[in-house]
Amino acid sequence: MVVGVRFTPSGRVHYYDDDGIRVSFGDSALVETERGEREARVVIGSGQAVEFDLNGRLPRVIRVVEKAPEIP
Repeated sequence: MVVGVRFTPSGRVHYYDDDGIRVSFGDSALVETERGEREARVVIGSGQAVEFDLNGRLPRVIRVVEKAPEIP
């Protein structure tokens, strides 16, 4: 499925193949880029996109990034 991510809060949306990993809106995900792996914020989660007309192979989501719990 196709997911959309942003690298900056007001940046453009980049589209990725979720590679079978369920990601939700607001998750942080590690994704493939031309310069290597990079963390991004998911703005269109798995299953939220109704229809896409994209050509070629999409880069993939590698994994969801787990944040360490905050210490009180």
